[in-house]
Amino acid sequence: MRRVALRGAVIALVATGCTAAPPATPEPSPTPTPPVSTTAPPSREVAVAPPVTAELRTAETGRTTTKAKPPPRPAPTAGYQCRDGDEERHEVCAEHKRWVDGQVEFTNCLDSGGVWDEEAQRCEPG
Repeated sequence: MRRVALRGAVIALVATGCTAAPPATPEPSPTPTPPVSTTAPPSREVAVAPPVTAELRTAETGRTTTKAKPPPRPAPTAGYQCRDGDEERHEVCAEHKRWVDGQVEFTNCLDSGGVWDEEAQRCEPG
């Protein structure tokens, strides 16, 4: 019986806590007004920012520092990784360019009505 009464009291307290009116919000404090200054009015001169230079100097050493360059990309290991101009620097790219040029020549031969001679690796007029 005591348990039932205790549970009923707990439920009653929870119910009144949940249905009670929300606490009143505190009244906002009045904002202070800034004191009136009796100093001279500001001058009409415009401040000029110093010119911005590309070089950065450290205050302690006076040495000029430059922005770090990103690391170079690794050498291509397959033809699809090559960029324009890489054929002079990398053999993989030179071989890939020769292969692509051969494919273009073969396609142009067939498109123009020619016959590709496989042994001679050249286009014969059709």
